[in-house]
Amino acid sequence: FLNEFPSSPYAASVSQCLTVVYMTKKDYSKALDAISRVQAPNAEAQADKQKVLYNLAFEALNANRIQEALAYAGQAIALGSLDAEAYAESYYIKGDCNYRLNNVVQAANDLNTAINLGTRTKNGQLKNHAYAVYSLGYAQFKQLKYNAAIAQFQKVVSLPDASRAMKADADNRVGDCFLNMRNYDEAVANYVKAKETDRALGDYSMLQQAYIEGLRGNYDKKVEIINLMNAEYAGSSLAAKALYEQGRAHVLSGQVDEAAAVFSSIALKFPGSEYAKKASDELTNMATNIAIQDSIAAAQ
Repeated sequence: FLNEFPSSPYAASVSQCLTVVYMTKKDYSKALDAISRVQAPNAEAQADKQKVLYNLAFEALNANRIQEALAYAGQAIALGSLDAEAYAESYYIKGDCNYRLNNVVQAANDLNTAINLGTRTKNGQLKNHAYAVYSLGYAQFKQLKYNAAIAQFQKVVSLPDASRAMKADADNRVGDCFLNMRNYDEAVANYVKAKETDRALGDYSMLQQAYIEGLRGNYDKKVEIINLMNAEYAGSSLAAKALYEQGRAHVLSGQVDEAAAVFSSIALKFPGSEYAKKASDELTNMATNIAIQDSIAAAQ
């Protein structure tokens, strides 16, 4: 019917029926094709088109086809607020795409718009509200807007639909914000909270606490926390970094033999890693310093 009579006054109604079928089957490309064949689509058909474009954008985003998702989301947004939910959610997808492309300023603008438009939808918020707030926090964090990022991450922690892992990660990011602002007590408090929320993310939390003790000059405490971390998280992906930080703590506290033992262990346990290279450089520097001291002593 649509092929033979695209200009028929019934074309929009037929297209809408066909679109519903394709949407039910999640065949969004064919749904878009059905709508596009109508020569004079009414407002309802345009709203259907916007929903289809949003679903195509979401589908492309899930498949990590970022540029394609961005294009579909842009087309959906260009139709305006015909469908309030599709309009708001398309801004969320656009923001997510821009974040993945490292366009963090634009991402923050898009996500803010999505969250605000979400209040005008039937449910009063985005379907992806928790993710939008979470992503906005990251976009602001990457812009070094730490107070703004803290506000968003703290919202994530209070959202009932946010997962435990998301809440724990948000706590860790709040800790990072406070760390970057040199508010060590608040940073530690949030790292502790992150581990309590989801133990799986606790290795990062503990390593950051150890790092802060190093900044405070408490090198023995730093070593102690890293020992606890390595015992509790034996298979941690952060193990090499943790050992390197432990070696640095020994260096700064003048424990040369202990530092050498730790740096040597990194090369054995994690050969080829960036921290094996750093540990090797540290051992070279230590040997050079010892040689210089020996030369000075001999001269004296």
